[in-house]
Order: sequence, then C-alpha cells, then structure tokens
Amino acid sequence: VREAEGQALIERLNAEEEVEKATGMQRSSSVASRSESVDPSLTAKVRVSLLDEEERQDAASQSRALKVNLDMLNFHARKARDRGQTDKAMKLFQKCMKMDPYDGRAWLATAKMYERAKNYNTAREWLHRGVVPPP
Repeated sequence: VREAEGQALIERLNAEEEVEKATGMQRSSSVASRSESVDPSLTAKVRVSLLDEEERQDAASQSRALKVNLDMLNFHARKARDRGQTDKAMKLFQKCMKMDPYDGRAWLATAKMYERAKNYNTAREWLHRGVVPPP
C-alpha cells in the first residue's frame, strides 16, 4: 500500500514539474525563501498530527533497528554463549536489548544464562525486565 502511495506521489510530482516547465512558471524567490525558513521540528509535528494510527505505528517501527542487524547480533551472541564465552555473550545480548528493547530474545537468553549458572533470582529479574515495557 505504501509503495503504491509513494509511486502515485512521485507520478504526481513529475506531472506538476512537467506542467511548470511547459507553462514556463518558476517559483518566485519569496516562496523559495519562505520554504527555506520553515522550522523542521514544526514540520515534523504537523506530519505526526496528520498521520492516522496505522501510519504512526509504521513511523514508530521505522525508528527501530533493522531486523537483519538484530538477527545477526543475536546469532553472534548465541554462538558466543555456546562456545562458553559468557562475558562476550552477555555484552552482545545487552547490545541487542539496547537496539530493540521490545525484542524478547535477548532478555530470555540472558535469563537462561543465569538459570544455567543456578542464579535463579537474577534469572527471574531478567525475565521480569523483559516483560515490563521500557520507558
């Protein structure tokens, strides 16, 4: 859907540009100078207020880490854990948590590592942290 909307927007902009070229219309310097002085933060606020709920969720998800990067980091953390490199694995899992606190794989893996070390209270704390939404 978004791809079709984007394509339609590009086509409309190209058509408007061709009309401008054909009629010889140019943007006046006053319009150009006004558009350069627009506050970007205000523009962002207006865009957010105009988005419907589904578009807001899409915009929020775009600010997250790419899934492929998170997958690779989780993979390397699990490999380090499997090789017995627990310190390295913990650091990598914590990077995963920082990249996307809503991805539960790193939280669960960290809790399991503490459980295997028979540190049950710490394992329970990590599971709880993974369930509670981050601020």
